[in-house]
Amino acid sequence: MHNIEFQQRTIDSIFLEILDDLSKKEVLLMILCYMQLVRKENSFEVPLYDLIKCSDKPHKNLKGDWRDIMMELGLFYITEDNKIYEGKDIFKTQNIYQATVSISNTYKANFSEISVLITKYWNIVSKLASFNEETIAKRVTTTILLFNEKLYKECILYSNMLKERVISEKEQTFFEAIIYASFAMEFYKENLQDKAKEYSKKAIEKINGLECFYNINLKDFSKSLDIFFKKSPKTRKEPPKLTIMHYQKNSRFLSKLLNKIKQIFRFHS
Repeated sequence: MHNIEFQQRTIDSIFLEILDDLSKKEVLLMILCYMQLVRKENSFEVPLYDLIKCSDKPHKNLKGDWRDIMMELGLFYITEDNKIYEGKDIFKTQNIYQATVSISNTYKANFSEISVLITKYWNIVSKLASFNEETIAKRVTTTILLFNEKLYKECILYSNMLKERVISEKEQTFFEAIIYASFAMEFYKENLQDKAKEYSKKAIEKINGLECFYNINLKDFSKSLDIFFKKSPKTRKEPPKLTIMHYQKNSRFLSKLLNKIKQIFRFHS
C-alpha cells in the first residue's frame, strides 16, 4: 500500500463550501462515483478512466475538467507507471486508461463511515437544489436539515460561518442557539454529560429569548432539549429535532417563504 497520508482539505470543509455555493454540489459526485467503484472493484485503487467516465457527465456544468475537480477536492492520488501524483502533480498524468486512483490513506480506515457521511451530504444538497440564490429561507432550511440529520459538527461550522456575516439580531440569536444545541449533542455523543447539559442550558436560554423565528417550533425544541438532558442516558431515545409549525398568513412574502421551507420537508422527509 502506498504511504499517502496527505490531507489538503477535510471532507467537511468541502461540504461547507458547497453549502455556501450550491452550484458546486456536483463535485460530490466524484466522491460518490469513487465509492461505487471501490465496492465494485473491492479495492481502494480503482481505474482512473472508470472514475472519469462515471463522474464526467454531471461535471460538464463546472469549469475545468476532472483534473481541476480532483485537485480542488484534495482527497485523491493517482498511480501511473509506479509514479504517484497528488495535488497539482495530477496534471502530469499521461494515460488515463492505465492509471489508477485512490483516496488518501487518511480516509481508508473509516471508509464505511465516510461513505455514509458523503451520502448524507449529497441528500442534503439535493434537497436544497430549489434555492437558486442565498436567502434567509435557504440558510434556515440548511440549518434545520443539518441538525435533524445529526450532522452537529457541520451545523456548528455552517452556523458560525453565517454569524460572521451581516445578519439581523434575531438571526444572530437563532444561529447562536443552534450552535449551543449542536455542541450539546456533540458532547453527548462523546459521553461528556456535564458539558452537554451546560451547552443545552445555553441553547435554551437563547431560544427562550426569541418570540418567534420563521415559524420554527422553538417552544417544542426548547422543551425537547430540556427533557432530553433531564432523562438518564439509558432512557434517552431520539435526539431533539427542529420542526416547522402551521402558520397564519401574516404577509404574502412570509407565506411564500414558509411554503418553500415546508414544501422541501414535505417531499424529502
